[in-house]
Amino acid sequence: LNILLLPFITLDPSDGKDILSLSCNALVGKKILIVSPAGNFGPESHTIGSPGAAKKVITFGTLEKEIIIPEFSGRGPTLDERVKPDFCLPGSKIKLPLSSKLYLSVTGTSISASIGVGIIALILEYNPEISFEEIKKLLEKSSLDLNYDINAQGNGIITIPRIFKSLDLYHEKIVPYSYLLKKSLKLSIEFLIVLIFVFYFVLFFRI
Repeated sequence: LNILLLPFITLDPSDGKDILSLSCNALVGKKILIVSPAGNFGPESHTIGSPGAAKKVITFGTLEKEIIIPEFSGRGPTLDERVKPDFCLPGSKIKLPLSSKLYLSVTGTSISASIGVGIIALILEYNPEISFEEIKKLLEKSSLDLNYDINAQGNGIITIPRIFKSLDLYHEKIVPYSYLLKKSLKLSIEFLIVLIFVFYFVLFFRI
């Protein structure tokens, strides 16, 4: 199982039957797990576009530090009334280290999705043979209900300690939440850099 982050979403809401969503569903069938942000077009309902509305794409809304879902985070349901997003993760004023003394503050559901990719990458590192269905079930089992509307929070916030406890890997003194979150974000940023490089390479050389 491979993993792909699509850090964008269409402005128009979707029922998950557009060409991009259907293509993503097909890729998941080929063992390529796809992650998408819920978009920054909230707080109204039905504000999640493609590919976030795709049935087999794992979609992330965002959270502020106070565990509050900000108004901009995209809300479901999809146009065919399915629950979205699937989960929420931090994505407001996240500090990215550019050097030992310089940081960049970033906000948006694409940041939450990037952290989500990092978490899933850690799971795949532990068990490369795990299936899409097993990952989705593990994330659902490891989520904490935030008492928001289901189409704002999905299953709630993914708690990394619960994931590692489920995998019999977690020990608070050895693997603190903050360390795992930073590692997840680092993996996601590296992935984004590679994706952007490939995009511009293809665009420049027209291949």
